[in-house]
Amino acid sequence: MTALQEIETAPKDGSKFLGKCGEDYILMFWHPELKVFCSSFRRLQMAEGYSINGKSYEDHSPVTHTPSAWIPSPLESSSSEMKP
Repeated sequence: MTALQEIETAPKDGSKFLGKCGEDYILMFWHPELKVFCSSFRRLQMAEGYSINGKSYEDHSPVTHTPSAWIPSPLESSSSEMKP
């Protein structure tokens, strides 16, 4: 297993990693617009021609976490579905 790294060094580009929360490891990522570590969020897609704050979508309702450390995820290279 890879050595734990300080949470301040965790990726903030949307890449998934395993965050250590208590005794658990949770697959999560940094959401740059919401400015939180989260494992999922919801996206409201506006109808064509409408916008919120100049965007055609609004991300909301993140499942947030407060990790104390992190390790790279072995799953990162297989999917990018959680990236905002």
